[in-house]
Amino acid sequence: MRTSSDIDILIDRNNLSKAENILENTLNYKKYVDNYHDVTFVTPRGIPIELHFSINENMQNLDKMLNKVWEYSKPLKNDGYEYVQSNEYFFFHNIAHMAYPFVAGGCGIRACIDCYLLRNKLTYDESELREMCSIAGLDKFYKVLMNLLDVWFEDGIATDETDAMASYIIKGGNFGTLETIIAAKQSVQGNKYRYAFSRLWVTTEHLSGYYPIVKKHKVLIPIYQVKRWIDRAKHRGGLESYREEFDMNAKIDKKTVEDAKKTLKMLDLI
Repeated sequence: MRTSSDIDILIDRNNLSKAENILENTLNYKKYVDNYHDVTFVTPRGIPIELHFSINENMQNLDKMLNKVWEYSKPLKNDGYEYVQSNEYFFFHNIAHMAYPFVAGGCGIRACIDCYLLRNKLTYDESELREMCSIAGLDKFYKVLMNLLDVWFEDGIATDETDAMASYIIKGGNFGTLETIIAAKQSVQGNKYRYAFSRLWVTTEHLSGYYPIVKKHKVLIPIYQVKRWIDRAKHRGGLESYREEFDMNAKIDKKTVEDAKKTLKMLDLI
């Protein structure tokens, strides 16, 4: 069961510097790391705070809808400090936030419980929700997920599709095991060699999330690719985690990869 680990706050990108200044200099939060869609801080009591300036996931299909978050959000009060998403978009966001780690190797059962509660307790227009899922390429994922919720929590009848999805979720644990993560990533990339290269040399879009300067000065891309390796290696356990990852990439059995690929293709996720 996935547990709470941090607090996410979404702000307008234009207010990022102002928000960072308040957290660091007024609240004494310690800045930890810059990510492609957020800046992570740690409170004096050790609680991680992710200051999001985007909810995009660097997945082209999902980001078609995720980059519209402010179009589907409105002020909760007249002061403009707090916004709330439409019910349809909030539900879609939860489904997309489940699909992203699913493609990466595991999303946890908690995400399914969240979707079940939203389906039964939230008032929403299902046709609008389906349209959002369609735009994001999640038609099949949504359909099988809803059927799986019926199987797990009501009197639905299991099918080969729901069984495959259930097995994938359970095997992946909370955030994906190293084995399921590698299996999923090899499925997306095509083979272990392409996956290894994708880890060593990330896309320019992904790299610019950490180092925005490469957007304007592409000649710096090789330098910042190497800088990314160094920065990652500096993190606690960074070198050891890389070694474990590449060891698993080399030795994972073909059936595990084929099973993951079959499930992801069945759900139209690759």
